[in-house]
Amino acid sequence: MDVKEQRTQEQDEEEYRLLRERWRVLDAEREADEKQAHQKKQAELDARNEAALQAKRHLDELQSKREAIWQMRESRIARKAEAWLKRVLDSKAEKLRQARAQMERNQEFVRLCHNERQPIFREQLERSQCREAEQEQEKEAVAKYVERRALPKKLKTKGANAVRPKEVPIKKAPNVTKAGGKKKNAKVDKQEKEETKSEAELEKEVERARTERVLDAVEAKVRAEMEDERRRAKLQDQRAEKLAEKEKARFDAEVQHMRLYREAHRQREVKAEENAARRRLVAEDREAERAKAAERRQQDLDRLQRVREANIARREEERLAALCA
Repeated sequence: MDVKEQRTQEQDEEEYRLLRERWRVLDAEREADEKQAHQKKQAELDARNEAALQAKRHLDELQSKREAIWQMRESRIARKAEAWLKRVLDSKAEKLRQARAQMERNQEFVRLCHNERQPIFREQLERSQCREAEQEQEKEAVAKYVERRALPKKLKTKGANAVRPKEVPIKKAPNVTKAGGKKKNAKVDKQEKEETKSEAELEKEVERARTERVLDAVEAKVRAEMEDERRRAKLQDQRAEKLAEKEKARFDAEVQHMRLYREAHRQREVKAEENAARRRLVAEDREAERAKAAERRQQDLDRLQRVREANIARREEERLAALCA
């Protein structure tokens, strides 16, 4: 019985040793498989990380290139804006210079015209003075003519308010005697009266004809001046109409130019705002993509970590179950 028990004990020990040996082999194989799976997963994880790093580097390179392009575009726009501003300032300076030169030329021309017109104006003033003197003489002649042809004023000779004529001193006639009687040569006196009367009538007729000629000349001159005044007024009206049309055309052209300039400026501002909004949208999309990529990577890492922990727990449970068996 002792030998049989010993042999049975040795056989059990041998079986236990073989079982432990098989367990060690299985554990080694399991460890090798786990190690190989871990290495495979690590390699896959490293590959994914490397791919993610490559994608990130590629995105960074693209972003750097994009930013370089944006910077080049901004610098190009800035250079164009500076060139445009320089052209505008140069044009303004040139216009101011031309305006000053034109003003100087105008002033020089005005001085030249002034120097050339002074003798003409002086002669014109002299002629105007002569014409005024002639007009005064004509007015005096017309006044004398009207005074001669006017009817004598009828004086009131009756009543308390009658006008008393002034006594005229009687001159002593050369052919009248002291007693008031006439001398004997009455025939000679009559002839002298007739001759004096005829001479006075002739003088009146000559004066009347001269006055009529002066009046006709004055009327013709007045009519000519009125016609000239009407012609000048008509020319002045035409000149004012042309100036008004030119001013209206200039104002319309200025309004059209300002409208086009405001529209171009508004379009430039709208285009700049659109470009800025587009850049903001691109930047926001890029940041959103980065955030989503980071979130996806974190989710993948969390999922792998959970799978790894589950595998480790399952392997531990299997090992404990094998040990207990």
